[in-house]
Amino acid sequence: MDRLYQAVQGQHGTDCLDRLIAEADGDALEDCLVGFLAQLRKEAVIEKVDKSFTWTSAVSFVTDMLRYAGNTSGARAAAVEAKVLRLETLYRQLVPNPETPPPPIRALPPRHRRPV
Repeated sequence: MDRLYQAVQGQHGTDCLDRLIAEADGDALEDCLVGFLAQLRKEAVIEKVDKSFTWTSAVSFVTDMLRYAGNTSGARAAAVEAKVLRLETLYRQLVPNPETPPPPIRALPPRHRRPV
């Protein structure tokens, strides 16, 4: 989670992840997650390391904390739960290092020119 906190601080210039979660600021949290996903994708390409666990941990942390923050009754709880469902729907299926498709299978080998 330290990586997520650092990424949010880098994006906003301040350590504000806890405040965004406490306020259930869905738009700002989505922006933070998008930025963190972009950072992880870049690192995955450069380092050739699977960053999926880091990503799923970050999404789980944010959604769990939102649920905990909204664990009251009334309109606030319903609004927070709607934001959690939206975050889960949007971000759980994303991965920071998607697999690239294999090259197409060809029936004939590539044509090579013969020296003249």
